[in-house]
Amino acid sequence: MCGQLDLERKIRLYYGGNITLRINNNSTNIFSLEKTYSTREVKLSLHRIFLKAPMPVIKSLVRFIKNPIEKHKKDIRIFIYEHSDEIELEPRASRPIPVVTKGKYFNLSTIMDRINKEYFRNQLRVMVSWGKAGTVMGKARSNIQFANFDANKNLIRVNPALDKQVVPEYFMEYIIFHEMLHKVVPPTISPAGRLCFHTKAFRQREREFKDFKKAVCWLRENWHRL
Repeated sequence: MCGQLDLERKIRLYYGGNITLRINNNSTNIFSLEKTYSTREVKLSLHRIFLKAPMPVIKSLVRFIKNPIEKHKKDIRIFIYEHSDEIELEPRASRPIPVVTKGKYFNLSTIMDRINKEYFRNQLRVMVSWGKAGTVMGKARSNIQFANFDANKNLIRVNPALDKQVVPEYFMEYIIFHEMLHKVVPPTISPAGRLCFHTKAFRQREREFKDFKKAVCWLRENWHRL
């Protein structure tokens, strides 16, 4: 593994222009660049996995910087895919994770155990918890985020806005089933180098939920009540 300055030196050597390199630990924007064509100056942001990139990958990066076309991304995409486990599970300081499963109307642990047994043969190991009370998980009610799966903590957080009597049990089951799928259906890398979580394979598995259409229909008609 080389350091940031060493990697920057190698890229600059093959590129033949001014390169400013930033190493990130971003799980969604794995590589990006800003290029000023008049001066050939490039601002490049790479995930830390590229510190261990072999020369063929570094040369592919330079070819893409010079001419950002699809065929120059092949080696880059393969390299990212081979190291995707390091992207999904970025190291963080170890500290206790607060878990609250009992709400006023729903017990998340009970629901997840039921889903795990019915759809995952009781083989899925993941935690579930209500999020913090009052936390806004979406920018607008029409785009509210009901839950999310944190791969780093192996934790599903559910928006407490769903802990209401008006919410049917099957909708809560659907939300938790959806997040549990993120544990078993890996994301893919888009041509732009971004992680895509709701892939075609994910959507196909999602439709295996027995009340999928019913849950989607309920959401369409009742989102404003949440």
